[in-house]
Amino acid sequence: MPFVSKGIFFGLILLFFGPRYVHAQFFDAIETSLKVKPHLDFKFDTRNSFIGSKYARIYGLKLGLDFDKTFKLGVGYNWLSSDLYRVQNVVNSEGEIKPLNTQYKLGYFTPYAEYVFYNKDPWDISILVLVGGGYSHYTYWDDLWVHMQTSRSFVFIYEPYMTAQYRVFSYFGVGAGVGYRLAYSNDRFSRTKLNSPIYVFKLKIYLSEFVADMKGKF
Repeated sequence: MPFVSKGIFFGLILLFFGPRYVHAQFFDAIETSLKVKPHLDFKFDTRNSFIGSKYARIYGLKLGLDFDKTFKLGVGYNWLSSDLYRVQNVVNSEGEIKPLNTQYKLGYFTPYAEYVFYNKDPWDISILVLVGGGYSHYTYWDDLWVHMQTSRSFVFIYEPYMTAQYRVFSYFGVGAGVGYRLAYSNDRFSRTKLNSPIYVFKLKIYLSEFVADMKGKF
């Protein structure tokens, strides 16, 4: 599976950043869609992966604009929901360096772009790229039972992935997909352990259609 995910990752790089290798139809579709009045795009997804050797779940909320159900742009906020602990030397409340059990925290904002290359109700299949950044830090209880945290470190995140989505009800859909996460940070743990294949599960609310239908009823 890591091999498959890396293959998707490099394919997405060519798709989004290598125009000379991509058929002009891709760009024509995006250019055409941008001429259409956009609708709201709202998503919640769960991205599962491994940070180090431990299973980790990251939640993401996304809000943006949907151009003709073909091209989507927006921004999202993502945060680590799993409890990840590691023992490391940190400073306690009296200024002493001690080996203590710390909990890793991560949150980051990511502008996103999504291209839907198959859209035939109730299915759509798309590729999505997140590029952004945020901060990581560690929280811990020291040996004197004082709750403390380390200084924050900036983390750059790049996540391309492909998903297939199925509309279950009029305003609600579910989907799944695979991709890869690349990270860079001054924090060594973030820099070396965040790079991982990711497995995506998402819920989609067709917000613009819901709003339009509600306006028609009132």
